[in-house]
Amino acid sequence: MKVRLRLRRRTLAAGAMLFRQGDPAVAVYVIEQGRIAMVRHTPEGRRVTLFTAGPSESFAEAALFSEVYHCDAVAELPARVLIVPKLELRRILARNIATPRDGR
Repeated sequence: MKVRLRLRRRTLAAGAMLFRQGDPAVAVYVIEQGRIAMVRHTPEGRRVTLFTAGPSESFAEAALFSEVYHCDAVAELPARVLIVPKLELRRILARNIATPRDGR
């Protein structure tokens, strides 16, 4: 059975927020162009960059196992991201684990 994801795209200006810490975790993302930083802020107000994703890289994979995002995602450059819906991706992964293709 062939499964198709309903993928969408979002364009962000430099400095725009894709999501904020505590927002509902609804998707995983792939960068088509630009750069996105995964950022947390310390209680003292310092910005700590946890990860920076560039073209062809995915990010926010932890969303698959969490109800909320654990950091902010900020466009460091103008960016376009592919949005991979969490629930659909989890269904596909579960189906592929349940029915291995190599005959085992």
